[in-house]
Amino acid sequence: MELCSRRGLRLILDAAHMSGTRIAGKHVGGESDCAVFSFQAVKNLPTADSGMICFRDADDDARARKLTWLGINKDTYTRTSMEGSYKWMYDVEEVGFKYHGNSIMAAIGLVQLRYLDQDNDYPPPTGLLVPGRTEWHDGVQDRARRGRLRIVSPSISNFGHQP
Repeated sequence: MELCSRRGLRLILDAAHMSGTRIAGKHVGGESDCAVFSFQAVKNLPTADSGMICFRDADDDARARKLTWLGINKDTYTRTSMEGSYKWMYDVEEVGFKYHGNSIMAAIGLVQLRYLDQDNDYPPPTGLLVPGRTEWHDGVQDRARRGRLRIVSPSISNFGHQP
């Protein structure tokens, strides 16, 4: 952070696998100008395919929100909660994108949040998991016993390994 300040650079943290990570009790990314989290299916907070961008600067946050909603300057909630007869009026102030999440991914994320700290407490599995072998990682064995990991027998032709 100090180097970025001295050089006039902005720090963007690739926090794809860091959902729920804390250092000294604080969530990661707070010192960066921007932290980008991934909620893709193989990440530690899986939804289906979504993510989150956190900005330190409120102006950056406002612009990102506008750009992710096609460049429209008022989101649906703002337009429907407005008083008067011009609720439908809005401007497209700059070309944007359709990058916002949807309600299904949000619902999955809300459920996954219940398990995030618990799942983050386990070390990641190491090596190839082959049913019947005894060198499985302890954390993987524990997950399997508690029903948090489903072990599927691979076809030998898929892996090229003989158990």
